[in-house]
Amino acid sequence: MSGIVRKFKLHFVWQEDKEIAWLQQMASQGLHLKSANMACIYTFERGAPADISYRLDYQPHLRDDRAYAQLFEDAGWERVVHVLGWQYWRKAQQAGAPAEIFTDAASRRQLHWRVVRTMVLAISPLLLMLALAPKPMPDADATVVALAATGLIALYAWGFAMLFKRIGLWGKREA
Repeated sequence: MSGIVRKFKLHFVWQEDKEIAWLQQMASQGLHLKSANMACIYTFERGAPADISYRLDYQPHLRDDRAYAQLFEDAGWERVVHVLGWQYWRKAQQAGAPAEIFTDAASRRQLHWRVVRTMVLAISPLLLMLALAPKPMPDADATVVALAATGLIALYAWGFAMLFKRIGLWGKREA
């Protein structure tokens, strides 16, 4: 029962817990993550169902990759793939042993701050282009640009709100 299975699954950066749960569900069905890409296409290798813990870390400017990886490997984690700074780690579940890569809430908040900083850098050029866009634009072009920009800005605003909630800046704090 071998083979490769590809699945498309869209997760936003503030939904890493949902992505982790989905990857663990796939492993319990015998689909083990082999690779992922920025187009949200996950490649799985078919195998025996297993109780696997997956965890994600975001390190966009990783300099000393070997030391970073060794830290996780010493704790029994295997890096499966890294995509755009996201590091995918997995480890077989052991009864009674928590499978976490973050040992405290502060470390988890740092993960989310790294994501916020990247999002700010990513949206800044769009905001600058909108501010410097020629005025007036032809009506059809202006409508398309306005709709696209509004949608993108709304998505970013929602993302910032979700990340700030997870960090604990407002609303219910998440561990």
